[in-house]
Amino acid sequence: MKITTFNPQIISRNAEPVAELFEELGFERTHRKEGIGEKEVVGIRMKNADGFHLDISQSDMGPQQDMIGIRVNVDNFSEVYEFLKAKGFRNIYGDSFAKTPSSISAMMISPSGYGINLVEHIKQAPKQESSGGLIPSFSVDHTKIVPGIFVSRQDTIKSAVITTYDIRVTKPNDEPAIDVSAMHSLEHIIATYLRNDEKWKDEVIYWGPMGCLTGFYLILKGEREPKQIHELLLAAFRSVADADEVPGATAKNCGNYLLHNLPMAKWYAARFAKYLADNADNENIFVYPRTERLVTEDGQDFYDS
Repeated sequence: MKITTFNPQIISRNAEPVAELFEELGFERTHRKEGIGEKEVVGIRMKNADGFHLDISQSDMGPQQDMIGIRVNVDNFSEVYEFLKAKGFRNIYGDSFAKTPSSISAMMISPSGYGINLVEHIKQAPKQESSGGLIPSFSVDHTKIVPGIFVSRQDTIKSAVITTYDIRVTKPNDEPAIDVSAMHSLEHIIATYLRNDEKWKDEVIYWGPMGCLTGFYLILKGEREPKQIHELLLAAFRSVADADEVPGATAKNCGNYLLHNLPMAKWYAARFAKYLADNADNENIFVYPRTERLVTEDGQDFYDS
């Protein structure tokens, strides 16, 4: 058995005031999950500028008073769970666990009263389709998708989760795709903005255009709902208006440096920024419309990203 990461965790029956306190101390929320497993646990993960993490959990099954424990991520949940039980730890959930599609966990209380939230991140094998739904092998219905910010996929690498976002700028097959030279300029300008932003630069893994020229893909460390990056994307697209030139548009820095169009990039960016601002409370710009995944004639599942 191996511990992959660990950090402090606060268990409370009212997590929000605790999170607000640590926000005043310089921490920011990286993601929030509600209704974890069957236990209706609320989980808030926070991080400060120095890279320190804190987890805050809320559950009616927790202690009457707030308790400080340790979140311990491991590579073999079952083995460590049995090890702790043999040492006298008890599971506050009884004989069951809190499960999500990407993790399994249990809050273990020691004989002397301290807590260990035992967690293993897992990547489950895809399930077969059932007659009742289209998950997990769904595809995006491009006849219904609107411009917006969507979770395209999540992947677990060792114990770290990364999220790919679909930043859809135009409505596919309904309005013209983005001019390729303007798309190239937006790639340069916004990538430069994201990787220089003090709050986000260490969270960014990738920013790049879709082959269909209707939007971009953004890959970030961690798990965040699309609404949590709305302000980031709004600021990024608004920043294009301040650009006097396209960064890196030289033969030394770019593989096709003549393929740029700053005026058109500014037009597309202003249009999308206004759309994001006007639709901040519109749930449709954060939720994918789904359909059954296409299977090709030779039996392969179709993927467009």
